[in-house]
Amino acid sequence: MIIAKFHFCNRGGLNIYRHLVLVTFIIICILTGCIEERTSAPKDSTITDKSSNHVENTQSYTIKNATPIHFKVGEQEFQIVPVFNPILEYIQKVKENLDPNHKELYISTVVEPFRKEAFGENGAHWLKDKYNFAAPINVDRLNESIQLLDENYEHFSHLIKETIEKSSNLLHGGKTTIYLFPFNPDQYTIISQMSGVTAFATSNQIIVLQIAPQKYKEEMLKYTVAHEYHHIVYFEDKKDKQRDLFDYILSEGKADSFATLINPEINVPWTDELSPDEEITIWDWAKDKRYSYNNNDLAEMNAGNGVIPKWSDYKIGYQIMQDFLQKNPDIPIKEWTFMDSDEILKRSRFSPNS
Repeated sequence: MIIAKFHFCNRGGLNIYRHLVLVTFIIICILTGCIEERTSAPKDSTITDKSSNHVENTQSYTIKNATPIHFKVGEQEFQIVPVFNPILEYIQKVKENLDPNHKELYISTVVEPFRKEAFGENGAHWLKDKYNFAAPINVDRLNESIQLLDENYEHFSHLIKETIEKSSNLLHGGKTTIYLFPFNPDQYTIISQMSGVTAFATSNQIIVLQIAPQKYKEEMLKYTVAHEYHHIVYFEDKKDKQRDLFDYILSEGKADSFATLINPEINVPWTDELSPDEEITIWDWAKDKRYSYNNNDLAEMNAGNGVIPKWSDYKIGYQIMQDFLQKNPDIPIKEWTFMDSDEILKRSRFSPNS
C-alpha cells in the first residue's frame, strides 16, 4: 500500500462528492494497499473462531509465546516483532476506567510508543490518524485476539517466515522488520472483506501486519506478506523519486504480480480482468490525470465513482503488468520491479501516446 495524506476543502457539490468518496475509500482500503487486503475463496485457516467461553477474557493475561524472532534468508536479515503487551496494557486501563477516552488512551499507550520504536522520535506522526490505528472499543474481543495470536504464535510466525523466504529468494532486498498487531475487532466489515488480514509497508523497511485470528485465511496472509515485501524492495529504489499516477498504479500492479508468483492458487477480486470498455475508461481517466493527480483522485480510483469501477488502480495496474509480463517473459523480476513506468507501458499493449 502506498501511504498518502489527504486534505479537505469546501468548494460546493463536487467536493462534497469527493469527501464522500474519500470516506468510502478509507473504510474500504486501510496499507498502503494496499494492502493491502481483500480476497475470494482462499483456503480456510487452521485457527477456528473462539468465543469468550473458550478464551480467558481477563485483564491479567500474560504473553507466553510471542517474542521477537530474528532470522536470515541468505545474508538478508528479518525480524518479526509482536506488539501485544502495550495493547494488553491498554485493555487493562480501559477496564479500570469507567469512562475512558479511548482515542487518547490508545495513542498514548500503544501508538506513540510504537511510533517512536519503529520510526524514531520525529517520524510517522501520521500514525495516530491512520484508520489502522483507530482505538478499539471492543476490548474483550481484542483480548481474545491477542490470546489466540499468542497461543498460535509459532503457526503465524511460520507462515510469515515461509512467505518471506520464498519472496526473498525471488527478489533480494534489505533488512526488514514485520510488526505484528491484532486486527481492530470493531472493524468487522473490513475484517470480513479482507479475510482477516491487512498490512501496509513504509519506506524505512517496515511492514505493519494486522491479523484477526478468528477470521483470517492462510492464503490471504501469505499473499499480503508477499505483496508488502515487494513494496519494501521497491521503496529502496523509488522512495525519493518523483512519482506520477502511473508510477503509483504500476507499483500496485507489480506488487500484486509478485504476490501471485508466490501464491498462484489465490484469486483476489481487485485483480479480476477488466472488460475492454472498463479498460479503456480507466486508461483514459488515469492518462488525463497522470501528472496532475491529487489524493482525492487516488481515493476515487480505489473506491470507484460514476465513471470508473471500484479498485480501478489495482485492476488496471495488474492488467498492464500481466500484459507486459506475457510479452516479455524473460525479463528478471528485479529488472521489472525497478523498470520505469514509460518503459513498461511501451513494451506492453499500453502506450502513453495511445
